[in-house]
Amino acid sequence: MAMAFAVLGGFVPGIAMGLMQSAGEVGTTSYRMLAQLHGRAQYFGFANTLVLAVALYFLPRLRGVPVTSVLASNVAIGMVAMAAVVRIVLAVSLVLPLERIPFVDAVSVTIAALLTLSGNAVALLILVSTDRRGTGSPAKSAIAQVRPLIGMAWMVLLTAQVIDLASAVQVVRGGLVAVLPVGTDDAVLTLAGFGWFVPLAVAFASRTFPLFLRTPVVSPTWLVVILPGYVIGLGAQVGANLGFVPDPVGLAGSVVMGVGLLGWIRVLGVFGRRPPRAGRIADPAVRRAERLVGGASDLAIVMAMVWLAVAGVLLVLVGIAGLTGVFAPPSGDVIRHAMGAGVLLPLVVGMSLRMLPGFAGLRPDAVGIGASWVASGFAVTAGLSRIGPGLVSWIMGL
Repeated sequence: MAMAFAVLGGFVPGIAMGLMQSAGEVGTTSYRMLAQLHGRAQYFGFANTLVLAVALYFLPRLRGVPVTSVLASNVAIGMVAMAAVVRIVLAVSLVLPLERIPFVDAVSVTIAALLTLSGNAVALLILVSTDRRGTGSPAKSAIAQVRPLIGMAWMVLLTAQVIDLASAVQVVRGGLVAVLPVGTDDAVLTLAGFGWFVPLAVAFASRTFPLFLRTPVVSPTWLVVILPGYVIGLGAQVGANLGFVPDPVGLAGSVVMGVGLLGWIRVLGVFGRRPPRAGRIADPAVRRAERLVGGASDLAIVMAMVWLAVAGVLLVLVGIAGLTGVFAPPSGDVIRHAMGAGVLLPLVVGMSLRMLPGFAGLRPDAVGIGASWVASGFAVTAGLSRIGPGLVSWIMGL
């Protein structure tokens, strides 16, 4: 489902938006609705269902107990998936020659927001109860070191979805078209991208990069030390989007967020010197899998970290530009897609090349070298082609 949502909710609306841009329809209601549906389909469809699937698969194994409720787990994923379907259907209707009914559009957006929030709330209850029932001390579990990042990420996700739902309800009550205010939309996507996905990705990377990329073992202390400042910066930026705090405070928050991102990348050690592998891989299937997919996987993962670093630098520059007025700030579109097309897509592809055979119960070397390089190459090219032109245009305009 996550892969389907990435295509149907991410790339297909993205193509439609590109055609609408060429036709000069950027300011139309249909384009603005499509843009908002596109962002939510990516984070609340593609990324959300993928994270739920991985979490509900891994956590019971890490804690040594069955998931609290299989039925409730399926219901949770079902609600999140149904919300993505509603958004995708609504997005498709926007590019067809259909007469719009604003109330129907607004109700559809509200139903999707309610389903997403409800599904994630149920999933979080299942994950927490499963974790608490786990064998052994939670302080000694495999996820203990990153539990603060994971807990904060889920709280931020629910906050984003509460804001999304409340704003959608206001649209219905006002009898308006289903387009959320720009500040609210920015707040929701910032929370989903930088407040939810980034801490989860950092937590996941801190446990898997030493295994796959042979990076140094990550210090959990530094991961947690960076977290409070990052959360404060995130809150300041989102507060400015919603009009709760002055713009200068939000701009300062952007700088703090960017520094926090760069700090996490430094702690992960992706761009540092990697120690050589200690001996030969014992399992011949794993050894062959590394030979087949290792290079392609590494390329996608490293490029994801490059774009994450770019996003961190751009956040710092946005704050400095806004506070000093010395130069024009980079586009918010570039920053958002640095996180989506730049980080989310290649990171998922890179990790999937190594982990998906195990999920499917196949041999570790089930993925061929051709398929792995095609997948990695397209993922990397997608980020470059989507973010590169906007980034180059901004640099040339300085």
